[in-house]
Amino acid sequence: KREIFLSDIIMDRPFGDSFLILTKKVYDFEDKTKPVGLLVFEIKLSSFSTFVSSLKIGSKGYSFLLNDRGYLIYHPDQNLNFKNTFLENGDAKLALLIKKMQSGKRGFGDYLFKKRKKYMVFTPCRIKNWSVGITLQQSEFMADIIKLRQSMVTFSALIIALIIFVSLLFV
Repeated sequence: KREIFLSDIIMDRPFGDSFLILTKKVYDFEDKTKPVGLLVFEIKLSSFSTFVSSLKIGSKGYSFLLNDRGYLIYHPDQNLNFKNTFLENGDAKLALLIKKMQSGKRGFGDYLFKKRKKYMVFTPCRIKNWSVGITLQQSEFMADIIKLRQSMVTFSALIIALIIFVSLLFV
């Protein structure tokens, strides 16, 4: 009934060969209202994983892919893939962020995971009701801001010292 269909993950084979099926309705060249068949594509899950794994921020940041039922489709820690038990290691803020991801919302926020402060940004993938999240440790997130603040304090101190020195010369 739909023009395009994307299946759920099919895991009939070992993990490395999991795939999705994409179909597109094909119409007659002369009568555009008459369907004549389907184009069917098998998309390896690893192609999604490759794209998602390329989304990184900083040296310790990583990305992950979550479905609408709260299962990790891709995570750099292979032990977490196809599980929703990762919430056991997080706090209530993480559970709230995951709930927002599952509902197809965009957002961001901080949370604790394995006693580490982290920051996450996420956005939905509309076709499958999946979400992509990018996570990084809060210390890395704040490093540039702290460095900028230190530079500004140093610069301000030098300007104040210079003004005092010049004022003393005039006095």
